[in-house]
Amino acid sequence: MKRIYHYIIFAVILFLSSTITLGQNSYKFIEPNISFSYDSTKLKITNRYSNTFYEYESYDFKLTIDSVNKVNINVSAKHPLENPPSTSEHESMMQSKIAEFSKTNDSNVSFVDYDKKVRHIGAFLCVGFILLDNKANKTFTTIRCIHISQSDMTEIKLTSFNRQSLNADYEILEQFLKGFSNYSKDEISKEDSLIKGKYTINISQTTETIENLKWRRNSYFAIVRTNEQLQHKVKEVRLDIEYGREIFPANENGEVYIACADKEKGIVERKGELILLTSFGKHVKIPFTLKYENK
Repeated sequence: MKRIYHYIIFAVILFLSSTITLGQNSYKFIEPNISFSYDSTKLKITNRYSNTFYEYESYDFKLTIDSVNKVNINVSAKHPLENPPSTSEHESMMQSKIAEFSKTNDSNVSFVDYDKKVRHIGAFLCVGFILLDNKANKTFTTIRCIHISQSDMTEIKLTSFNRQSLNADYEILEQFLKGFSNYSKDEISKEDSLIKGKYTINISQTTETIENLKWRRNSYFAIVRTNEQLQHKVKEVRLDIEYGREIFPANENGEVYIACADKEKGIVERKGELILLTSFGKHVKIPFTLKYENK
């Protein structure tokens, strides 16, 4: 009886150690309107992609505790649709794609596993499949999840290798998606207005140079800060240049050292934005204009 008891305890420990659970000790806001709480001891952000014109982002999260299956989760956030489809409408569209996909005939690949029906993970709709590369004899998994609401349009794409079943990757996704949050237009607008009404910008010329810009000929150095005591985090300054924007990060005191490298002489006028963060990490842009004499 004692030997059986020890065997049961060992089996339970073995099962628990093989199950990946993702806690929540880190937080990432993703423009324009979503965030994820995640376990940074098991997930690492490896890449950031951004569209500066439309102001949305995507991130790659790598599962660091699994080198065999190489699990990667890409999170892409976009602005919500004006008239988003209902959950049932979107599920119907995804179901029709499954039907089309199941008819695929390619001698180079084979189906190992795929969803016959759309899966629901919370408010996300998901479809996954595993393909076998017949020549390389390797499997490749893709699971795509969509969340569409009045507040967001979020796409999650998980990829992995060397799987024979979708279940293990879906367990990872279920844990990861528990950390998802989105923010309504009202929530965003309220904090945006509060911050813009709270701070005014102070620009003071300085002789201190920016270390990583010493290689170029600069015509003006300044420090951008707020006149009021900071209650929000300053992220950066974006300064307009001829073909885009130059970005200067804030220091630990919430000050931003900027440099201009203008060629024209006389009074130069430049436009920029001081970027602060809301309580949940959304960018708030406070515009400003600076003028200086380039001798």
